[in-house]
Amino acid sequence: MPTLKLSKNFPEAKDVLVYCDGQEASEEERFPCVLEYLPYRKSDWTAPRDHERHPWLASHGYVVLRVDFRGSGDSTGLMRDEYTAQELDDAVKIIEWASTRLWSNGKVGMFGKSWGGFNGLQTAFLRPKALKAVISLYSTDNRFTDDIHWKGGCVLGIGMLNWASVMFAWKADPPNPSNVLDWKDVWRRRLEESSESWAQLWLSHNSYDDYWKHGSICEDYARLDDVNVLLIGGWHDAYTNAVFRMVDRLKNVKALIGPWSHMWPDVATPGPNIGFMTECLHFWNKHLKGKQSQKVTPKLTWFQCHGEVAPCPKIDAWPGYWHAIDSSPTNLPTMKLILAKNGILTQEPRESEARVIKFNANCGLWCGEWLSFGEADLPPDQRMANTLCETWTTSTLDKVVADFGFPTLTADVAILNDVEGQIVVRICDVFPTGEIRLVSYGVSLLTQKGPFKVDVELDAVGYTFKKGHKIEIAVSSSYWPTIWTPKRATEFELSKAELQLPLVDKSLEVDFELSKTPLKGPRMASIQLREPKLSRNLDFDLAGSKRVLTSIDDGGRTKFPALKLTMDEVTKNVFSIDDQIGPLSANATTNIKRRIEFHQDKDIIVDVETFSQLSADENKFDLINELEVKLNGETFFTRKWKDEIDR
Repeated sequence: MPTLKLSKNFPEAKDVLVYCDGQEASEEERFPCVLEYLPYRKSDWTAPRDHERHPWLASHGYVVLRVDFRGSGDSTGLMRDEYTAQELDDAVKIIEWASTRLWSNGKVGMFGKSWGGFNGLQTAFLRPKALKAVISLYSTDNRFTDDIHWKGGCVLGIGMLNWASVMFAWKADPPNPSNVLDWKDVWRRRLEESSESWAQLWLSHNSYDDYWKHGSICEDYARLDDVNVLLIGGWHDAYTNAVFRMVDRLKNVKALIGPWSHMWPDVATPGPNIGFMTECLHFWNKHLKGKQSQKVTPKLTWFQCHGEVAPCPKIDAWPGYWHAIDSSPTNLPTMKLILAKNGILTQEPRESEARVIKFNANCGLWCGEWLSFGEADLPPDQRMANTLCETWTTSTLDKVVADFGFPTLTADVAILNDVEGQIVVRICDVFPTGEIRLVSYGVSLLTQKGPFKVDVELDAVGYTFKKGHKIEIAVSSSYWPTIWTPKRATEFELSKAELQLPLVDKSLEVDFELSKTPLKGPRMASIQLREPKLSRNLDFDLAGSKRVLTSIDDGGRTKFPALKLTMDEVTKNVFSIDDQIGPLSANATTNIKRRIEFHQDKDIIVDVETFSQLSADENKFDLINELEVKLNGETFFTRKWKDEIDR
């Protein structure tokens, strides 16, 4: 199969070269184009996975473009933030260019996971004429409520700094010297003019203002009326809430939610996996080639996980069944559970219990990673965590309870010692063995003393509690390190509390009509020089009161002969808090070490190391970022930033 190398210099941005790798099946026919548009370095970091997917799709009669956007990978220019107007305007120009090539049938689709899922929807919002379809995995319609920066009006502790640090390190890498002649000049300009971490920018916007509204398609869903959208979500991913909203509000939409983490559905853990590329091909054939199919696709198809697997940090595959619905997923029946006296959670009409929720710095330490990638990063047994919270528990279930949708806690709250704080609500599955699984959680920023009514919406779930188990609700006033700590050790009284649990029944179970066998191209040959490894450790100072959660994600050291390079990356996150000092002792650090070895006549070795630290007092966040870049062992660039951001 011939390879088409495309490089396009846009006259509208004279210093920007967008470098594309294209695959096309023939030069004598006209084909639709599928665009994947990312900052993740197509010449090295995404090259192995692109090698499995893009040629496979091209072999079915598509031109596939994988573009490094402005300021990333092998493109020149500068990248100053996520989802900028410049990024999206460039996408529109690329689509217009691709749709007018001699090999094009005039129709373009966008495809992507995470960032590529986001900007596919955001580009569709701009209504480029040739964009007819979007496949968006693990994305959102609202950048403030459902992204990796804020949750429930509170700063994400685990996710935000880590993600800022990842991009801080990645955008410090150079273009591939084999592809960009003046790579060293392009690289130095990036470092001098746009190497700063984006964490300061994200922290400075603490409400849904114009900054977050840009790129949030919830501002006007109707702007996507002419585009066909396939949404993919996963129960162990952090972006599934948005799938429900978009299924309700987009005109031409289908959605699929599996048990997956933030990985492609044909390789993600937990399984079961599906033939994801085959599902994509059906979608592209219909909307970019006009091929009709006998296959009937419901509006929303999801996998209902059955709570049979004991809680553990890694699950290989969930037992359960696929379900489907063609109506709104938000109009299902609910079960009302009252948080009654003596810690009883019941459907019976009883008087609810007023209880004081005291601050505890430790109750969130048994969290998993905010964003799971299928490793041993899920929440472990919650027994220790729940002893530090206020809990309400049902009697033993005499039948299964199939929860699907958004559990919601409604209650009266009165802050006792402050004028603001946090409420965190978790729903758990208590096994007959006593083990406890975290099923879902929600958080809300409290901004008045009260008393006042609060609705805490928990993350959407598709989980069936088994007969013989119990349902438990845990309420706390903090959830460090998933959520950054409140300004003070807030206590509040909770009363008149009840939980609405949305339900689904067996009548929505469907035969498995999805493609069962994952199909894609061969893996790129590689040599593993050091195996990847993830470790997560929780340390309690038994002679003091400090608690430290440390995660080390060693991505390994891998050589790719076909790419003529070797890659190595290790990320270390440390979250600490002192139980006696309280919430202002919270401290987070991320240290990333990356090495890329470009194997040429004379090897070019690039080392990038970043260090980021976040702490806070009652009035401000203190942010430190340090960057050191070396070329062949000698310092090429170094800089340190210190910022104070109002809370």
